[in-house]
Amino acid sequence: MIRRAAVVVVLIVMAGSASSVPSDGSDLLARAVRVLGAGYEKRLGASLVSSELLPFESAIPGTMKWNSTLDLRGERYDQTKVLAEFPSGWVFMLTVAPHDDALTRSVLATLRAKLDDPDCYWPLFREMIKPSGIDGSRIEGRFRASAAAGKAEELAISSRDRIFIFSNGAQGICYTYAIPGKWRTGPEPSMYQTPDGRTQVGIIFSDGKDL
Repeated sequence: MIRRAAVVVVLIVMAGSASSVPSDGSDLLARAVRVLGAGYEKRLGASLVSSELLPFESAIPGTMKWNSTLDLRGERYDQTKVLAEFPSGWVFMLTVAPHDDALTRSVLATLRAKLDDPDCYWPLFREMIKPSGIDGSRIEGRFRASAAAGKAEELAISSRDRIFIFSNGAQGICYTYAIPGKWRTGPEPSMYQTPDGRTQVGIIFSDGKDL
């Protein structure tokens, strides 16, 4: 069982001149892409030389694929993210690196999120660990306490064929999802990687009011 603190960071930066986002998708998603693209420019000193939003079929209606290219000191880097307005008024961004459509769809098929629910997904957590005989009350109590203190955290539970992620709901949004296969915590908050480190997966949520 892995417990991991996770800080969800929303980059609130005015769009940079190199960002170019077409009108595909909702206005909220377009704003999210502009903010994130400008964040890359400010944080990394990279130029966003291309950016496009394309429809992406998944279990979540309105999902879009964001393809972009960054120029960092003359080196070009292509990246793909997947995002959608879910739940209403919020935007999630899923990273699967290197990108894989099948793995992306598998993760999104398990993603659940809800707002302002004090029970979050703890009832599901309790049911999940009941067969193991583990007393989850102390784990749940710890994560509830950190949520009450405003500290965003994720709880990750590994099984034989997947890893389950639960947020503690510190920012008013609760979410849970699963990644098939064997995974461990990654180099950044809210990221998980395969044992060989070759593939990374993670989701962050942003409040639309901050975009």
